Amino acid sequence: ADWTVPQGGFYIWLRFKRPLPVDKLFQLALDKNILLNPGNIYDFYDNNALRLSYAYAEPEDFSKAVRTLGQLVESCLKK
Repeated sequence: ADWTVPQGGFYIWLRFKRPLPVDKLFQLALDKNILLNPGNIYDFYDNNALRLSYAYAEPEDFSKAVRTLGQLVESCLKK
């Protein structure tokens, strides 16, 4: 994946290099109490991206969520 280092604001724009079922990833993450913002809700087309917000998360919680998200992405890519 590639991501944009924020110049300001409270989110990271993450774009996957390989096709990924973002809707499935959204549900799997939600089951782990991680709320994702699929990129297609911002530009209305399938862009294989996520917007990761860290505005309300403690740094430790955000790090844990990103590690979990990585595991979920790996499981989605294996199927």
